Amino acid sequence: MPVQIQSNEDELQFQLIDHSGQIRSLWQMKDQLQQLFFEVLREWIRVQQQRQLEAQLGEKWQPMPARWRRISCPGCGSVDLRRKCWRERTVTFARWGEVSIPRRQVECTDCGWTWMPFAEQLELPRGRYGPELLEQSIRWATEVSFRKASEAVLEGPSAHTIWRRLRQTVPTPTCRDAPTAVVDSTDVPEWQGEGQHALSLVHRIGPATQKRSEVRPRRLLTVTVGAEADIKPKLADLQLQSLIHDGNLALEEAAEQVGRCRWHVPYTVRHLLYSDDITGEDNKERVEQLHRITTDPRLGKQTLEWRLNLWLMENSDASQACEHVRRARAGLMELADRKSRRPEVETTSHVEREMLEINKRFENGGGWTQTGAKAMLLHHQMRRHEPENWKRQLREKLETTLLLN
Repeated sequence: MPVQIQSNEDELQFQLIDHSGQIRSLWQMKDQLQQLFFEVLREWIRVQQQRQLEAQLGEKWQPMPARWRRISCPGCGSVDLRRKCWRERTVTFARWGEVSIPRRQVECTDCGWTWMPFAEQLELPRGRYGPELLEQSIRWATEVSFRKASEAVLEGPSAHTIWRRLRQTVPTPTCRDAPTAVVDSTDVPEWQGEGQHALSLVHRIGPATQKRSEVRPRRLLTVTVGAEADIKPKLADLQLQSLIHDGNLALEEAAEQVGRCRWHVPYTVRHLLYSDDITGEDNKERVEQLHRITTDPRLGKQTLEWRLNLWLMENSDASQACEHVRRARAGLMELADRKSRRPEVETTSHVEREMLEINKRFENGGGWTQTGAKAMLLHHQMRRHEPENWKRQLREKLETTLLLN
């Protein structure tokens, strides 16, 4: 299927000539038309550069006088220039695959500087892959391993390239205040070590938007990777009205109202009762009794305090469990205070479910460095809960790190 391409100053024309006289396969025609598109694109880019160069330097065999030239050497400022050969540059696109882009070279006859004057206008990426392809690869990498992400994208970047670009384009949470926030953490293995990093995150929980009360919008406020206590100064920088936590850290001063997760207290007490040698049906009965107390939203502050104190008296033989309930008592009473503002949620269930998704991703990759784990955590959470914001920031950072302008 011969193709004729003609170009002049004003337009680019091409003619498709098919002498076979037979109906071709759909897939064969698709491949031929895609190859034709590549040829047209290459010729179009070449014509644009030739036209600009003639306008700034003059025609090849009839150069402009030096005083009329509008292009100069970036090294010495001379206008005594001459054209050199074309250099090809391979760029990989998400939908098209590899395309060779022609670039015109120009040389200064005074200092010998050689450069490509139209590289900035073409906006060619410094690497082989464009922003669209890298965005698609990074999106996959937030769900599966880097190797799987590399295999998922046709003619995509290597696993190492995806990992490197993911670290260069870390998004930033833009939300800084929250009427209700929830905090939790999980552990991931450390790179080349036997220790673990604590991944902590804080979510803003909004009001229910549907009839099902558990469907609530969430936004990422902040994250930390390292020690679990590293989240404390981050919480101090946020403007929080209510904060719900599981009691692993003392966070009484982190917000105006700090409450304990209603179901997390009996959950922890179940394990502590085993440490107190209380097992079987006795363990189950004590935990169920405490669960009925902590999860009853009808109990006021004084009634809740009285019920908790009664449970402590009846279970005084379980020292570790009782000590945990005493420490959690103030946080539970804070949620039962009718005079204070009621938070949107009174449990950490929303962020606990999110930890399951985080663990699924971080289990695919062995050990993690602190910087790499934080980059992945921010990409993962921003993509899930603020997809438009994540996409905008990713595209801006990719253009900043990849493009010449």
